[in-house]
This record gives sequence, structure tokens and C-alpha cells, in this order.
Amino acid sequence: MSAGVFYTATKVSGVQIGIVNISEDVDGTQIGIVNISSGQVRGAQVGIVNISRDLYGIPSGLVNVVENGIFRMSSWFSELGMGYVGFEMGSRYLYTLLYGGMALGDRPSLYTAAFGFGLHIPVGPFFVEGDLSARSSWTGWSESELSEAFDTTDLSPVWPSARIMLGVRVLRIFSLFGGVILDSALPGYTVETGLHQGSSFTMNLWNAPVEVYQKLFVGISF
Repeated sequence: MSAGVFYTATKVSGVQIGIVNISEDVDGTQIGIVNISSGQVRGAQVGIVNISRDLYGIPSGLVNVVENGIFRMSSWFSELGMGYVGFEMGSRYLYTLLYGGMALGDRPSLYTAAFGFGLHIPVGPFFVEGDLSARSSWTGWSESELSEAFDTTDLSPVWPSARIMLGVRVLRIFSLFGGVILDSALPGYTVETGLHQGSSFTMNLWNAPVEVYQKLFVGISF
């Protein structure tokens, strides 16, 4: 293990810890605020900003830039009249997801944001993806509306949300995709919001009931 405030190395085998970590090849883990590898990373980068040429492992950060990986913006629309914009960043197969959305048309005001991790499986021009996020929503931007939405006194304002989708790459320029969003509610633990509407089913998780609300969606990514 190597540590420092501003730490540079030609090759890392093991763990590199610092505020800013810079290396060519990494066989292990970089942990810092900013992690940069000009070569291959076989392991993980854990930080706020992670940059590498090639990553065989897990990108864990708010911003993950992999030259030979996933870095795209997408927009999708779901049942209940919600529109979303999101960013997916990561390696060839694993990515982090950051997105926001809002109610469209004449629906009552509703906003949402989420952060999570996902799996990308390419099959020729097609791909399958699944991701799991921590999600929250609110109805307005006033102090009272935000305070009410993120009040943690009784119930958590954050709930697990998943997406499962099938897509196709078109002319290596953009992708079309569609699938289902699964918003969960844990009675007695998480809030139920305007997104917890429509068709649903109940499942048991560790002997606790979980209500799952499913919504179809379609989108495009670049």
C-alpha cells in the first residue's frame, strides 16, 4: 500500500491512496478525490473523479471517464408523463448512473434525482442493461417543499429504484432503448411519492414486504 497527498507512480500493485493519485498502470485500487491512470486499471478506482484509458473492474465515483469505456448522455420518457436526462460513465461493462427528471405536460409538479450503478452487456449491435439507484423526489423548489420532501424524521426520503432495458446501437451514432422502471416502497421505512402510482406487485425481501411499482419507458442515448 502506498499513500500521499499528491501521489504519482509508474505502476501501482496494491492500493494507492492520496488526494490526487496519478499512475500509468494500476493492478489493484486507487482511492482518492481524483484518480488518474494513463494506462490500464485492473481493479477499482474509488473517488469523486476517476480517469483511465482502460478499466477492467469497478468504477466508483461521481464522474468516471474511461477512454475505451462508457460515457454517454441519454434521455427517456416513462409512463405517468415523466421525462428524464441522465449520464452513464464507466468501463465496458460497469457504469455509474446520474439522472434527473420532471413531470411533463399538465401533470402536477414533480421532480426526481437518482445516483446508482449498473451492468452493461453488449451482444453485437444490441445490449442489455440493468441498474440500481438511490432515488428521491420533491414537488417544488421552495424551502418548505424541499424541507418536507427530505424530512428524515419518520421515513427515509430515498428509496431503491431499478431499470431493466434492451437497446440497439444505430450507425455507431446513437442508441434506442426501452424497458421497465421498478420503483420500490418499503412500508414503515421509505416514503411513498407521486412516482409510487400505477400497477404494482408485492414481494417479500428478508421477510419484509416490498411494494414495487413498474412503469414502461423508451429513450435515446448518444
